[in-house]
Amino acid sequence: MIAAAKPMVRGACPGALRPMESGDGLIVRVRPRAGTLSIAAAMALANAAARLGNGHIDLTRRANLQIRGVTASALFGLQAVIDDLGLLDASAEAEAVRNIIVSPLAGIDPGEVLDVRPIARALEGQIEDDPALWRLPPKFGFAIDGGGALSLAAERADIRIEAIARDSAAIGIDQPGGTLWLGQGTRDVATRAACRVAMAFLETQPAGSRVRLRDISASVVAQIQAAVSQVTDPIPTSSRGAWRSHASHGRPGSMTPGQSGVETCVGPDLRRDDGDKRASGLDEKPRIGELRHGGQIFAVGIAAPFGRVEANMLRGLASAVAAQGVSELRVSPWRALYLPVSREEQSTALLRAAGELGFMTEADDPVLRIEGCPGAPACNSANLDTRGAALAISRLLPRLDGVRRVHVSGCAKGCACSEAADLVLVGGGERFGIVRNGRADGFPEGFIAPHELERLPALMRAGGGGRRE
Repeated sequence: MIAAAKPMVRGACPGALRPMESGDGLIVRVRPRAGTLSIAAAMALANAAARLGNGHIDLTRRANLQIRGVTASALFGLQAVIDDLGLLDASAEAEAVRNIIVSPLAGIDPGEVLDVRPIARALEGQIEDDPALWRLPPKFGFAIDGGGALSLAAERADIRIEAIARDSAAIGIDQPGGTLWLGQGTRDVATRAACRVAMAFLETQPAGSRVRLRDISASVVAQIQAAVSQVTDPIPTSSRGAWRSHASHGRPGSMTPGQSGVETCVGPDLRRDDGDKRASGLDEKPRIGELRHGGQIFAVGIAAPFGRVEANMLRGLASAVAAQGVSELRVSPWRALYLPVSREEQSTALLRAAGELGFMTEADDPVLRIEGCPGAPACNSANLDTRGAALAISRLLPRLDGVRRVHVSGCAKGCACSEAADLVLVGGGERFGIVRNGRADGFPEGFIAPHELERLPALMRAGGGGRRE
């Protein structure tokens, strides 16, 4: 039976059992299991979004889906649909901490080190079954990376599990200098170790604490290391020698105990060496289009403009995918979807269908370089049409010298992107504040009205930020 739920308070993330109020109704978040949605589930969610919401579905940075515009009277019906799909948690408390990002191509990427889906499923089960873990802070997250074409190295997570061999994975925690690697073990050991890290952390925190692992003291780190050492093995020197080293720039890298440098836990040729490109937390572009290994196609990626998928888009995609004999789709933290394929004709047909439905299928699409929140009127905190502005800026990008990534935010909270971008427009009143090389909560150099955006390249070249009055 589904318990009645109250809309959640600001400062946490919405769920299916505890939705969040917004300008266009309730936001209901759906968390796919092990990063996978069956085509039947995708079709059911698309139909539910159209029937019980306003038809808008957002792909989130935590690889979830958010159904928007749900009324209080329709909420129970939507929860029933989610429950029938096996995607509803036992409680709102368990749901709030089931924040697990999984390699989007786990189990289908020929270049992966280890299929990490069993780890993800086991960890999901542990979180749901153990009320002690429900005390984790709402934004506390896990990343489970199997290696291969789509690395999760730049996705910040409190606890990281990363494949280092065909039969083992390393366990690490988020620290200011990067990921501190604690040990390694089999799939089963990795799951137990991740839970042990979480419990050791919780033992040091008062109820209701929002402290994250990157904020803990050295003594708490030592307690966690001692707890994990009881179930893991040391990471072999031979494995550490194969890791690639790069600067962290404040984002996740890797450290073994006692090291001051930052490394990535992976063997040669198993990961794209693009860590520095993600220094801002935003990749140069998501990997969309065809993905190949050794010349053989194994998946296609498609992206949604600013993460927005309309119900008819998802319904059409599910139909096209089913027609090609594909049974599932994968979600990712880049607001992109991945479809497993094995033949050229499947790839061609799916990319054509996705493009016709409004998905982005070309890696050079300028919209891929822009993050934009829903803005007004969807969000009560915004006064401006952020996505309209973002589309206008996408046409201006060739004239914005030195600007690779843009964030258009309806307010200073910066929900669509918490990291720095080359250019940030922040809504306030009737104008956007202009922040360069910063975040939405940064101090604006000046201001520009939405109807003046065509002037932005000239203002940037002149070194000015627009009118300050």
